Order: sequence, then C-alpha cells, then structure tokens
Amino acid sequence: MVKISIIVPVYNTEPYLEQCLDSIINQTLEDIEIICVNDGSTDNSLSVLEEYASKDNRIKIINQENEGQGFARNNGLKSVNGEYVLFVDSDDWIELNTCEALYKKANELDLNMLFFCATRYIEDEDKYDYTFGDYNYSSLGGKFWNKIFSYKDLDENLIFRITVTPWSKLYNSDFLKKSDARFPDNFFEDNYFFYSLFLKAEKVSIVENQFYNRRIRDDSITQLGGRAFIDSITATNQIIDIFKDNGLFEQYRNQLLRKKFNSNISRFFGIDDSLKEEYWSKLKEDFKDYKKYYDKEKDSFYYIIVDFYNNLIKSKNYKEFIESESVDLKSRHDNIKEKYESLDKESNNKINALNEKNKDLEEEYEELEKENEQLNEEINELSKFKRDVLNSRSWRITKPFRREK
Repeated sequence: MVKISIIVPVYNTEPYLEQCLDSIINQTLEDIEIICVNDGSTDNSLSVLEEYASKDNRIKIINQENEGQGFARNNGLKSVNGEYVLFVDSDDWIELNTCEALYKKANELDLNMLFFCATRYIEDEDKYDYTFGDYNYSSLGGKFWNKIFSYKDLDENLIFRITVTPWSKLYNSDFLKKSDARFPDNFFEDNYFFYSLFLKAEKVSIVENQFYNRRIRDDSITQLGGRAFIDSITATNQIIDIFKDNGLFEQYRNQLLRKKFNSNISRFFGIDDSLKEEYWSKLKEDFKDYKKYYDKEKDSFYYIIVDFYNNLIKSKNYKEFIESESVDLKSRHDNIKEKYESLDKESNNKINALNEKNKDLEEEYEELEKENEQLNEEINELSKFKRDVLNSRSWRITKPFRREK
C-alpha cells in the first residue's frame, strides 16, 4: 500500500497539464500513486499523459468516454491503493511538500478528513490571490486549525460556509470505503460528495498552509453560465436528501432552504439568456411542492420565499417572472430603505440623547473634581496642623500627663 493516491481527472487541459503533473511527480513524498483519468479528451492531453507515464511508473492512466468530472473521479476511486486520497484538477498544481506535510498530519491525528488552504491564480490577470476566504476557511476564524473536530462542533450556519471543493481535502481511504461516498452524475457534484462525508466524519482537522494553487479561467464551466447551471436544482435537492438520510433535516431546515433558494436564484440570473426559459420551467416545476418544506408556522425563511414563489408560479414565461421579480425587488428595496431610514433616525435620536447625557456627566465630573481639590486642600491643612501640634514644645511637655489608651 502506498501512502497517498492522487486522482487527476483530465479533460482537454493540454496547456496546463505539464505544470500539474510536474508538481505531483516531484513531491518530496515519493511513496505515492498517480491515477490520471482521461475523460474523453479531444486535444493532446492523452499524449501528454502517456509521455509522463512512460517516464514514471507511478502514473496509471484510465481512459473513459466523456462522462464528466464526477464520473472520472469515481472511476479513479475504484483503483485506489493508498492509505489516503487526494484530488488534483488537471489545470491546477500543488506545492512540492504537499503530500509529505498532509500525510504526516493526517497520520499523526488518525483523521478521517484533513482540510487545507488554497491560493487562487487568476489567469487573465496573471496574479495570485492569497486572501480568498472560502479557500482559507476564514469563516471558522482559525478556531479549529490543527485541532480535531466534527460537524457537531460547528455553529449551525458555519457548516454551510465551508468550501465543498474536493481538491482542498485529504481523505482517509478506509473512511471513504466505509462511507461509500460517490460523486453524482450531475454538475455541482462536489456538494453531495462533501456533505456525504462530512456528516459522517468524527475526526477532522485543518492546516492553514496554502498547498493548493487553483487556476481561475474565464472558460471554466462555472464561469460561463452554460447548461451546467441547470443542475443547480438537482444539486440543492441532493443536499437536502443527505441531511434527511442522516436525520438532520429538521435541525438544519432554515439553512438548507436558504441555501437552496440562494443557489438556484443566483444561477438563474447568471445563466445564459438562451437557457433562461428552460431553467425557469424546471425551477417552476421544482418549487410547485414548496409547501412540504416551507411552513410559515415553523420557518422564518418562509417570509423571504413567499413573494418569490408567488411570482414564479404565476408567471407564464421567464420574462414575465423577471419583470415581476424586478418590481418586487424594488418594493423590497424601498421597504428596506424606509426601515433603514427609520432606524437611522431612531439611532440619531439615541445618539443625541446620549451626547446630552454625556455633557451633563462631564459638567458633574468637573464639579466633583473641584470639590475633590478643595477636600485635598483641607486634608493637607489638617495634616500640617497635626504635624505642628505633635512637634510643638507644649505637646512634648504634657506627654507625661497623657495616658495611652
């Protein structure tokens, strides 16, 4: 058994593949296997893989028809022989000490999962971004770095603020097998895989090192707003199903529904115009039974969703839906503005009252200071009088006639 199995799904990334593979084959930890899954590439990616495999017998190539990244990762998992599993996307790269450092920490603490940080490389600007919060687990505030924890130790909102990316984590192979976690056959598959594992993991930790370099490309699937965005509906329902399967839906109801709502709406407005009608139709179908989730007697989130739901169900096409949402958004904005101005006025009144009170207190303080000075002068005078009396000749002469009590 090798220490780490690295799974690299590959699809048409010829310009970046050498940098990725070089960062892996030159790891300071040599006891690794490299499973490259060629997902039906139509460029020269396979040739690059074959050239590297001919020089390094740790590289294994699996060829498949183009089935998608999730399917490729699942195929790679079938061939794993390592104690731990690491995913690396073929247009990204890792630091040369990544495997050695992660293996040491995970082995030392006997972890199910080990999270680590990443750096964004923005390709069209040729610059690095070290501050992106999602990739640095900043939502956790450093509280769990180098400590063992599970989802039960997190605030109920924080569990949904952890990045679900599979490549920023090291996984214990035995834990993966027992969990039987797989990537589903749709886009945004990272969500399902992450929550399937995280809700079962008892021993998780985070290291703050930025081992992973994530390339941000303008032509990536998540940037283009293409057909993949429609899978957001399926993905958010899969997350709800996972929490149900683990008996946690009621506990996380509001957070799950908020995530479902926000994800689907942001993707609707971000998807290409040519696909909006199809997305609107699927979204309308998905929300028709919303009442089985949204209960105004139980959920505070109901009051956020109800206007959107009414607009969605009543609209005859996506353009009508967008227009109704725009009107409602303006109305909501005006209401928020009115409330803000009211609160602002109330706040100013309180501030003015406090300033007046503070002014009175300052005057009172000045008077007390003057009184204190006068008292100090009296004390000094009395002290001087006492010293004069004790040092006087009459006091010394009459000393024999005074009895000590």
